[in-house]
Amino acid sequence: MNVDGRDGRVSVAKKKNLVPPSVMLSPWVKGGVYAGIDQSMTGTGVVVFDEQANLLGEKLIETKAGDTPMDEVNRIITLFSETHRFIDGLAAGRKVCAVMEDFAFSQANQMAKLGGLGWHFRIMMSRTDWHFGTCSTNILKKFATGKGTCEKDQVMLGVYKRWTFES
Repeated sequence: MNVDGRDGRVSVAKKKNLVPPSVMLSPWVKGGVYAGIDQSMTGTGVVVFDEQANLLGEKLIETKAGDTPMDEVNRIITLFSETHRFIDGLAAGRKVCAVMEDFAFSQANQMAKLGGLGWHFRIMMSRTDWHFGTCSTNILKKFATGKGTCEKDQVMLGVYKRWTFES
């Protein structure tokens, strides 16, 4: 891998189609780990790779809806706390570059909760020493499938075909 001097982002040869979006979109830090985060109220997915794009770990952090507004606040706090603990544990002192999926506006009935979750993750990541950024849903879909608009099952199939990764 080499670093593109113009913007400090990772540039990877096309023949190495094994690099996850989080590696290509995060600032490159020698010896660092790269995390991809797909945050959701019911199940937040996390994958972590080393700088050679070797999978270090994957985790689905699941929560259940609560009865009160405070239960929902605690649910959001738990999702980030577990995500942070998992990534930092695999990083073992190395720098972390994390990318999370940006807001998806297709779920109108869930926008308030997902907005709260997304902003909580952004605020809490800003309080860590992690490098982090976001990636639009369309960019992730295009990276996985070659098309910017497709259904979730097509994305899962694209990920499996490209990286033989299934979760």
